[in-house]
Amino acid sequence: MHPFSQRQIPTMASVASSRVQKSSRRNAATKSNEDVELLFRRLVQMVPSLPKDRKLSRLEILQAVIDYIQELEQRLESHPESENLSLGLSRLKLSLNQARHVPQHNAQ
Repeated sequence: MHPFSQRQIPTMASVASSRVQKSSRRNAATKSNEDVELLFRRLVQMVPSLPKDRKLSRLEILQAVIDYIQELEQRLESHPESENLSLGLSRLKLSLNQARHVPQHNAQ
């Protein structure tokens, strides 16, 4: 018996089904990437020190966000009576809460 005679020849339906599944996974991954990009754009808008005129890496954005939050915490600790800092922190928390509520897409 020839070694290749044991192989099953894919049917048109199985090939089409496989292509649809790959396409669905690719679309889900694309949507997920778009959601992540949207969240990074939101972070850039929330941090005043980040340049808006050039593309930043995700690492640069995350580091700047961490630095900004730490700076706000330090200011708040050293000047707890300041209404402006409390208001700024409240706005930041609100923005972060809104960012968390972006619809999640499950890849299948």
